[in-house]
Amino acid sequence: MSSLYLKLQNAMNDRREDGQGTIEYLGIAVVIAIVVIAVASWFSSTGNSSITDALNNIIEQVSGRFAGEG
Repeated sequence: MSSLYLKLQNAMNDRREDGQGTIEYLGIAVVIAIVVIAVASWFSSTGNSSITDALNNIIEQVSGRFAGEG
């Protein structure tokens, strides 16, 4: 009986960790996106548009590649 219990316990532990790595990478991507948006907003509000323009160019290039245009 204890062998069955241990097998069930191990199965439950394995199941809980299946998507953990994906969630961690997604969290990192969200934090980076928030930082980039904050920096772009801050620079656009100070009147310095050089960094904002550079970020917009990068976003346009990446989105064009994903859309199959580049």
